[in-house]
Amino acid sequence: MNGRKATGVDKVTKDEYETKLEENLSNLVARLKKKNYRPQPSLRVYIPKTNGKMRPLGIAAYEDKLVQDALRRVLSAVFEGRLHDSMHGFRPNRNCHTALRALNTRSEKGRTKYIVDADIKGYFNNMEHSTILKLVKFRLADPNILWLIKKTLTAGVQEEGKWRATSKGAEQRQPGIPNHREHLHALRSGAMV
Repeated sequence: MNGRKATGVDKVTKDEYETKLEENLSNLVARLKKKNYRPQPSLRVYIPKTNGKMRPLGIAAYEDKLVQDALRRVLSAVFEGRLHDSMHGFRPNRNCHTALRALNTRSEKGRTKYIVDADIKGYFNNMEHSTILKLVKFRLADPNILWLIKKTLTAGVQEEGKWRATSKGAEQRQPGIPNHREHLHALRSGAMV
């Protein structure tokens, strides 16, 4: 995990966490097994968008990033092979450049008649947590994983020193939970193969 990334609400860096790595990981595993793990709220920051508006991001605490990365790996193992080949967002070895190459190839072969530039504003930021869990449960019924996803989704955010509960959506940059936006969209739209 990249140690140069921003720290969460606890301000603990990767290097600081690793000074007692075995102790910290043993403690984390014990809390996960006993279901005593409580993710910290994401630190809300804003970054400028090209259109002049600001995009909210949630920065997780380092330990929470570890848990979210483990969740991401589990979800990828379950969902990745089932996604339609045309889906490029938030997937390993795929990005906007691979999507553009695929689109270019299709249009050169005459398979594309229209290109629509559309963005459903706040689609995943406004999805109810219960809907996210229901969609994940459709393919993954492990109660421990579902419990962990719910804990991560409901950890809340801290903005300007104040905690706020979250009842819907997933923070931008939350690796364990949608960044599986493609997976949720595929489940919701029936695009799973």
